[in-house]
Amino acid sequence: MNRNIAVYFIPDSESSIITRSVVGYGTPTRVFSDTKEIVSGYFVVSTDYLVRTNTERRRVLFMHELGHALGLADSDDPDNIMFRYLDTTVSLGAGDIAGIQAIEKACSG
Repeated sequence: MNRNIAVYFIPDSESSIITRSVVGYGTPTRVFSDTKEIVSGYFVVSTDYLVRTNTERRRVLFMHELGHALGLADSDDPDNIMFRYLDTTVSLGAGDIAGIQAIEKACSG
């Protein structure tokens, strides 16, 4: 069984999910219901956004969408990478760490 996270780079014009205001999307794609083990996921990022932004914001986008692929939800706290709006927070906040620790079972692949 494949255990991976796929990353897709898509121009805004080729996606119904990606827009000027939604520059990424991520989600787990396979979770074992009995163990809650996340075994795969994916995230999509806007190539248009990558071109028009800086390295720091690209890093935040990748970390944020990877969090979604691992099963983390958006946060209301701007000190977290998982804050629902992209910010310049480039290190994990208390909520990010708590979310990661709450993942029931790491991928065993």
